[in-house]
Amino acid sequence: MSRAKPPVTPEAIEQIKAAISSRRVSHLENRYGQFHERTIDASGSAGQLMSQLNTIYTVLSGLGTVMRIVAGNPVLEDQFDPDDPTSEAPLSNLAISRLTNMTAAICELIADEIDGAAMGFNDRGQA
Repeated sequence: MSRAKPPVTPEAIEQIKAAISSRRVSHLENRYGQFHERTIDASGSAGQLMSQLNTIYTVLSGLGTVMRIVAGNPVLEDQFDPDDPTSEAPLSNLAISRLTNMTAAICELIADEIDGAAMGFNDRGQA
């Protein structure tokens, strides 16, 4: 003998959806900086700089990885054996060029961000 289950109301479904979505966190949305949010919030006017430092830290960590890949490519070129199916092929010159140009562009963006922040802080300091 089975017991009848109570009907699920539309309101209950919406509550369940809201509970699930509030707990779902994308790793892409996480901040991996060195300064915690509570530290930034408590720092007053330095909070903006700390947030920028967190962004720069995260970006530079990724750029370091990219540059290690680029730097390791000559080793792959030397070791690559097209007759060996287990031999890893090196990156193409086009791929290396794109990675290098991406790195340069990001460095320029970081420099521009720092320049913009400095101008803003300097303007406030002169007022």
